[in-house]
Amino acid sequence: MDRCLNVVKMLMIERGVEDPVEKERVRADIRAHANQCADCGAILDALTAPVDEAAVAEWRSMFTSARSRSAPTPSMVSTDRAPTSVDGPVSVLIDETEFTISRHRVSGTELMELAAIPLGNSLIRVREDGLQELVGEDEIVDLRPGERLRRAPHFARG
Repeated sequence: MDRCLNVVKMLMIERGVEDPVEKERVRADIRAHANQCADCGAILDALTAPVDEAAVAEWRSMFTSARSRSAPTPSMVSTDRAPTSVDGPVSVLIDETEFTISRHRVSGTELMELAAIPLGNSLIRVREDGLQELVGEDEIVDLRPGERLRRAPHFARG
């Protein structure tokens, strides 16, 4: 089933607009489209609903971050690529920033939100052998200590 996601695209555009007049124009376009499109109206309602602070605190407690510019030490890098059955904290590098995540299995969306990578962009998993794998937003990733991920490059057509 295809769903209209124009309001999400417009919200992403609105985030990048700095001019207050232009920002308000984009917001008016968002409201107008959401009033005409049931899919986008539901999405806008969900995105602008009051935030449950307890839920946010619980989500944040799953993650802690520490700034790190160093490469992982050999003891941090696992050579075992089989899924782990043990869940617990794991440290990974996303765009050279170290994050400690409370569990090994997370979605691509959770990783992107943690690293402040806007949804709609892509995340790449850099394997130990140098090969790179695209991580989908809905994909569940089984993380290894010292694992490296990075934001995929974005190319503008023009």
